[in-house]
Amino acid sequence: MDYSGGGVEMAKLLLDKVKDEALILKLRTSYNLITEDINHTQTVVSLDDLDENVVTDIVNLASGNKEMMLFETTDGWVNLNIYEINYLESYLDQVYLHDINQQTYTLKTPLYQLEERLSKHDFVRISISFICNIKYIRYIKTLLNQKLELTMMSGDKLIVTRSYLKNFKHTLML
Repeated sequence: MDYSGGGVEMAKLLLDKVKDEALILKLRTSYNLITEDINHTQTVVSLDDLDENVVTDIVNLASGNKEMMLFETTDGWVNLNIYEINYLESYLDQVYLHDINQQTYTLKTPLYQLEERLSKHDFVRISISFICNIKYIRYIKTLLNQKLELTMMSGDKLIVTRSYLKNFKHTLML
């Protein structure tokens, strides 16, 4: 893996096609990045014109920076990279964890306990039922009645309710 370019405007990521195959697939699917094979063993991923937070996440993934956290599921335990968690949802006494790979896990831990565990990692409570990773917000739309609609990188839409709006804006420094 080699990083070249001066910044976000001209950044390119050089990856080994065999060793980094899973990462290349993730960059194509989760971030809709275009990759270019430069020879039989290497692929270049252009990071041009991307949000700084997205580039930071990609570099963390590419460099192997993983902060793993164990979550108790209905089937046992799952060890997940917190940088790959998109959002958490509570619905009918169940808590669902949605990751950037479009996987969903049913967790046994209550949402308020997950909020405490994840709050120092760019996660914010946006309603009584949702916690989202602010690094995966693509677009914020203002709605009536002091609510916001978040469009996540995955295309999912989440609502920031009035009760959580002030904390959300403070977290995003808006």
